[in-house]
Amino acid sequence: GDLLRSSLADSLAAKGISTEEIIVVEYIFLPSKPEEDENIPHEDWVAGVSVLSSGALLTASYDNCGRVWAGGTDIAAAILRGHVDCSTCCAWVEPSGSDG
Repeated sequence: GDLLRSSLADSLAAKGISTEEIIVVEYIFLPSKPEEDENIPHEDWVAGVSVLSSGALLTASYDNCGRVWAGGTDIAAAILRGHVDCSTCCAWVEPSGSDG
């Protein structure tokens, strides 16, 4: 299937499909952006989480930032800026044989 980025009529026309043909349409419900709250560390949806063996967390978010969390607090130890678009996944890289 294709993810439509325009109207259904425009997509059918681009593919040369008649509006008289029967097609199957599936849709993805897109929830609204989270409400702003000073107690929420990320400004948008968190899309990825990775946990280091020591318990430190790394998060990726639609706010174009990654964040490192350590020490069990709700304040990020580091904010990783510089993405020009959403950060949708993340992973820690530990050297072989590392205990974390």
